[in-house]
Amino acid sequence: MVLLACGGEEHPAPRPPTVSNPPEQVSTSVAQTARASYDWGRIPDDCVIELPNPPRVRRIEHVREPQTRLDRAGTRYLIHTDIAGRVDVLASDVELIVDDGVRIDELLIHHDNDRIRVSGGTFGAIEIMVPGRFVPPPVTWNEDWLVEDVTIDGVTVESDDTAFAIRGRRVAILGSRATARNYSIWLGDTHDFQSHDLLVAGNHFRSAGPESTVRLVGVDGAIVVDNELANTRKHAFRVHGRSDNVYFARNRLVETGVMIGSMDGDEVGSVWLVDNTVHLTVPSLLVVEPRRVRRLTARGNRVYSDEWDCFVCVRPSGWDIGDNPIEAYRAPN
Repeated sequence: MVLLACGGEEHPAPRPPTVSNPPEQVSTSVAQTARASYDWGRIPDDCVIELPNPPRVRRIEHVREPQTRLDRAGTRYLIHTDIAGRVDVLASDVELIVDDGVRIDELLIHHDNDRIRVSGGTFGAIEIMVPGRFVPPPVTWNEDWLVEDVTIDGVTVESDDTAFAIRGRRVAILGSRATARNYSIWLGDTHDFQSHDLLVAGNHFRSAGPESTVRLVGVDGAIVVDNELANTRKHAFRVHGRSDNVYFARNRLVETGVMIGSMDGDEVGSVWLVDNTVHLTVPSLLVVEPRRVRRLTARGNRVYSDEWDCFVCVRPSGWDIGDNPIEAYRAPN
């Protein structure tokens, strides 16, 4: 297992899987190749995140006709054609490399399947299945059904609902773009257990406003860095439920701000807001409920707003609030 470790050490992000004796040479664009490394920056000393393990690929299959079931373990699927409707991932150790200009309406990764990588292409939605069974009733929840080791890299999602519906262990979304009517990322629907080890880096997400751009509910361990998150009404970034060890750094928020621990039943441990930039046009910068957030660190955030004169307006003991300058509003470049 590869760790993104504490103490400010930098470790490589997941490397692309290798194929032993591949049946043919595979050529992929830069956008279709996972980053060999990523400068994650300094991570708090008490935050340890496990990186996703890559698929173990043994064979390659070209998809030139619409195919809705990807069910052969250890396969790299090269998608060359648009696929209407839903595509189901029904095996472990599966990689999808989607040609530029190709669209898949919906991708669903089923539980009991691990080590999945998705690269390139345009989607209407990408979802990791809820770890529950609903038919026949009553609902059966099982923590062992959380999907593990998923990397989504260099994709575009254009959604009339939610772009990424995520839950699982060791999930990374890197270098991607999303526009969504509702959430760009929704993480939740895991009953009374948590998702673990979420990495969101180098993305551009815009949500239309009925819902927040990125909302994390019930996550233990998340690193969200170097993203642009835009919204027109709701907060661009939210943390709720039983969540802990959320590191949010070097992001640019456009129009809206942050909400943490404001819902009934929230139990939030440690959250770091570090070196972010906020271009605020709505009258809500940071909503945080001290009774439901054990520790908040907010340092080096810069806000451009004509609405506010304080970034963290309440400061309970145990919180670490540093210099977070607020200047007159200016639009992002």
